[in-house]
This record gives sequence, structure tokens and C-alpha cells, in this order.
Amino acid sequence: MRLEVEKGFFKFNKDDFILKDINFSLEESNILSVLGPNGAGKTTLIKCITGLLKWNSGKTLINNEDIKNINTKKLWSEISYIPQKRNFVFAYTGLEMVILGKSSKLNAFETPSKKDRDDALEIMKRIGIEKLSFKSCNEMSGGELQMVLIARALVNNPKIIILDEPESGLDFKNQIIILDLIEKLAGEGTIVIINTHYPEHALKISDKCLLLKYGGDYKFGDTREILNKENIKSAFDVNVEIKNININGKNYESIITTGLAEM
Repeated sequence: MRLEVEKGFFKFNKDDFILKDINFSLEESNILSVLGPNGAGKTTLIKCITGLLKWNSGKTLINNEDIKNINTKKLWSEISYIPQKRNFVFAYTGLEMVILGKSSKLNAFETPSKKDRDDALEIMKRIGIEKLSFKSCNEMSGGELQMVLIARALVNNPKIIILDEPESGLDFKNQIIILDLIEKLAGEGTIVIINTHYPEHALKISDKCLLLKYGGDYKFGDTREILNKENIKSAFDVNVEIKNININGKNYESIITTGLAEM
């Protein structure tokens, strides 16, 4: 599996381009972290990658095929996308929400089968949330709901999973659970793209990083080459120090903000 973006440009109406000449490629098991200040175009980039927004010019390719030429049903069996905003009109249970992930493989008037239900239960067990099967999504905590939505995204065994700020609003424990699950998915061959506000999370789990700046400028490459003091200062207007910390024989990188950059 290979995902590429070639010469991607995007703007809304007559505004200036938000994204300019975006180019990158990912192979199976790659984790890409997308970072940048608010308003730099992180969510817009994800929507362009998936075809939910159309590039003004440029293209997204899966295995060298432009996604514009891929049947919609087939495309969404390869890709699963979990957006930021999660508002539900109906009080689905956790199991019902996961079964909804099968919709891309069902015909218009087809109802989920026993196998679909069994698959949904199996994926919930796999990530340790079977206890949420009959709990209403409207009664779940943010962390519980996020895990249910990830289970829904995984129920079709997608080759590419895209998460928009999956750890935002979660406590420390649930953030770690989400990050550990992302690493596990990548270890099984899935391409994962995560839009995050946490540079430390990117350093922990991702091998590739795309750092956006206002005006469409960006940097793409290996995470530890992109997330250095100079690039973080340029993108976020803050001064930082990056420290290596050894805990129980394992090295971690900690980013310490030391103040606003001089304007």
C-alpha cells in the first residue's frame, strides 16, 4: 500500500491558497503526524487527502491511482477517517456505532448480517472495549467514545486510517491508550495519519511529520529532522528546548516551552 499527494494546492473561493504545492508519500506501516498552528490548514489537508474537499490542482494517489478514479465504495473500504466533530442525532450503542462502519460494504437496502455483528464485537474485544457494547454513545466519556469510533474505523480492516486530533480533550491515560493503539495498527501494516496539537506525541509515535505554517508553507520529512527548535519556533512563534529523558532504560523526548518568540 502506498499513499501519495502530488502538487496539491487548495483555497476556499477567492482567498489565498491555504495549502501550496503539497508533496509527500507514505508506505505501509508509516505514521504521519500533521502539525501546525490553528488555522494553518491541518483539517483542510486531511479532507483534501481523502477527497472530501477537491484539490484546486494536484492529486491524491493510492497505489499510483488517482482517488478521483476509484469507486467511492472501494475507496472508503481502503480508508477510514475519524473527524474532530462527533455529534450524533441518535443514541446508538457502542456496538451499533461500530457496526455502522460496515456501511461502506453494504448495498443501499442491505441490513447488517450476523457476521457484521460478530466482526464488530471481535474488533471491540481486540481493543479492549467490549464493555461498551450496550452503552449509549451519548453517555460515554470522551475517551470511551473515541475508542468506539476507532473500532468503527477498523471494522473493515482499512489499509489507511486518518484521525483528526484523536487525543484532544482526553485525560493522560486515554491519550496513552490511543497512541499505543496507533503504534499497534502501524505495526500491522496500516498507514496512519494523525492530526495533532502535541509535538511530543508526534516524536513518540510517528516516523514522518508534515509541519504546516500560515500561508501554505510547510516542511515534510522524518519526524526528528522536522521537529527541531528552529522549525517549531518558525511555525508556532514559541521558543522551546528539546530534552532527552531516560526512564527505566528507555529514551523519551520532552519539549519544554521557554516563552514566546520575539516578533
